[in-house]
Amino acid sequence: MRSALIALLLASCAVSVPAEFPDAPIAAPAAAPSASDPAAAFVRRAGTEQVPPRRVSAWLIAGFALDGAARGLDAYSTHRALEDTNNHEMILPGAIVRSQPALYASGVSIVLAEYVGCRLLTAHHRERLARWVPYVDVAAVLPFAVHNLSLPHRNAAN
Repeated sequence: MRSALIALLLASCAVSVPAEFPDAPIAAPAAAPSASDPAAAFVRRAGTEQVPPRRVSAWLIAGFALDGAARGLDAYSTHRALEDTNNHEMILPGAIVRSQPALYASGVSIVLAEYVGCRLLTAHHRERLARWVPYVDVAAVLPFAVHNLSLPHRNAAN
């Protein structure tokens, strides 16, 4: 079953790979498109970069700030919950859980990896998908952080 899933993944990746690089130069048509041509609206001159609108950049900055805050809250709540000996970590390995700096470093590394992934998606003209990366991570992490805050810890008044 596992090898079938891997083969399916490789097959789907091979289909999505373009035949040439996306930034490869395109042969110019014999005549430049005129303003009355409906296809002229979809032609972009070679060498010109599209600048993202300011609101898209603002949403990305807000998304990564929110993602960093959610990851920080998750690291804090995990450390706080593990002060009680009855609580156990569900996902992270013990080497990360035993050290508070390692918990925070893990969160920072995940946010940085998402930023690199967002830049990669943007470079491959997947801006809409790239905008959702930090918000999906916040939606995945925040419930765990809230759950960890609800667990009893050592300094709680009995």
